[in-house]
Amino acid sequence: MSYFADLSIFRRNKNYTFLFIGQFVSFFGSMITSVALPYLVYTVTHSILMVGILSLVQLIPLLFTALLGGVFADRYHRRPLLLIAEFSMALGSLMLAVNASFATPHVLLIFMTAGCYALRVSWLIVSSCQNSGVIIQGVHDKIVRFSIIRWSNGYAP
Repeated sequence: MSYFADLSIFRRNKNYTFLFIGQFVSFFGSMITSVALPYLVYTVTHSILMVGILSLVQLIPLLFTALLGGVFADRYHRRPLLLIAEFSMALGSLMLAVNASFATPHVLLIFMTAGCYALRVSWLIVSSCQNSGVIIQGVHDKIVRFSIIRWSNGYAP
C-alpha cells in the first residue's frame, strides 16, 4: 500500500490536467476574493453594517439560482455553461480592476461584483459531496476514461 498519491493520471490525461489546474486557479482566486471583498467594503465605508449587507447580496443569488444551476446542468451542454460561469468570474475581476483605478472605490460596483461572483458560485457549486458542482463533474466525467475515473475522482477540483 502506497502512502503517496498516484499522480500518473496527470501524465496520462492532458485534458484532465488542464481542467484540474484551471479549476485550482479559479478556486484559489475565488477564495482570495471572498476575503478581499468584505475587507474592501469595510476599508471604504468603515461600517460593519455594509459588510453585512454585502454578505446578504452574496447570499440572495445563491439561494434563488442554485436549484436552477442543477436543472441547466442536466438540460444543456456543460461546456458552454462552464464557460459562461467562468466568463462571469472574469467579468467580476474586470469590474474590480476598474473600481481599483478610481481615486475612491465605488461601493455599488463592489456589490455588483459580489453578486456576479455569487451567481458563478451558485451555478458551479450546486450540490455534491466533493464540493464540486454538477457542471464541473459532468465535464470531468466526459474527459476522463471510465477505467481511471475512480482515481481521478480523488483529485477532482
